[in-house]
Amino acid sequence: MPVLSAHPTSRCENAPIDRAAAEDDGSRICGPRGVGGSQPTSCGSKLADAVLKMGLESASPALRVLYVEDDALVRELTQELLVREDREVCACASAEEALQALERGSFDLLITDVGLPSMSGMVLARRFIALHPAAAVIIASGYPLELGFDRYGGNWRSIAKPIDAERLDAMIEELSAPRRLG
Repeated sequence: MPVLSAHPTSRCENAPIDRAAAEDDGSRICGPRGVGGSQPTSCGSKLADAVLKMGLESASPALRVLYVEDDALVRELTQELLVREDREVCACASAEEALQALERGSFDLLITDVGLPSMSGMVLARRFIALHPAAAVIIASGYPLELGFDRYGGNWRSIAKPIDAERLDAMIEELSAPRRLG
């Protein structure tokens, strides 16, 4: 199941879009917003509830990040690097889970391992961009990638694993700058 974490102190199972659907299946929604960004939601933590009451959820819309990594330890560690107050992170263990998350919501950025079982990160990225042409993609790999990202447009990047937190943040800032300006 995908994990949505919009606040460093909270973790939730699933990435549902609306509160009613989440309550029906027993899952919880985290952070200042759900994946859709329209409704403030709570995962039940006192801190998240306090943030909602203070009205901080009305600040600029969070960057919605879909992160896909099949290695559980790498996924958990990298998710911790990704979580910030201005980001909503949905972490998935497979391309199939990521595609399910895409059916439930939209994302501004896909960060995916290139070598996923059953579907490569490149195939997933092409499907993601077909659904969200203005979105950005970061392909992560344990070896240098020379894939000619130019042919995919200016919103594709690659990063080597192990992922350097500062480099990843700089890449995300660069790719999300047009979104903040527009």
